[in-house]
Amino acid sequence: MSTHFFVIKTPPINFSNNDIYNPDFSFGEASQAIKAISDTFFLSNEFRHTHTLYFLTEYLAKSYIITFKGTKIRYLGPSSYSSTHLLHRAIRNITDPFSKRGKLTPGIKVKQASIRWIQKKHEKDYLIRVTKSPKIDRPSFNFSLNSSIVWFFGYTKSKSESIVFTDTISWGLYDIDEQVILTNHFIDGVN
Repeated sequence: MSTHFFVIKTPPINFSNNDIYNPDFSFGEASQAIKAISDTFFLSNEFRHTHTLYFLTEYLAKSYIITFKGTKIRYLGPSSYSSTHLLHRAIRNITDPFSKRGKLTPGIKVKQASIRWIQKKHEKDYLIRVTKSPKIDRPSFNFSLNSSIVWFFGYTKSKSESIVFTDTISWGLYDIDEQVILTNHFIDGVN
């Protein structure tokens, strides 16, 4: 079975532990990306150990990558609360790395790096950019089932971060969390 890597680019995220249980608090643009954490690893109550998620965010104008590794991650359940708690710990690790609240759980790592770090790490893998577009575009993929596939969500090309993608696809006008679910169904069809 092939390994799949998911890259989700999101705006800067900052919230407190109290915000998680506050029904009036809005996570805004980050809510879809937070839900996509559990959607990456859970589909039909099955935990996908072969998946790894790179969560790209910023803090104080610095780029960070939070890695959730499926083979090692602990304390992640299918609910968005579970994802939010683990993400909160990772954000605390960025903002206050020496505090007890910033201690990372197994399977989660934080690295100050840009998307170029992911590109370099996966330079021999199949890189697919998933876009949101009214036009549904699913090209025929020519990849080995033994190769690793890196799925990029919410990523638009900029001059400072030029990545050469193997393919670009569109599932339609779905949000990031819905795109992740569709990708998981697609993976089931090719494995």
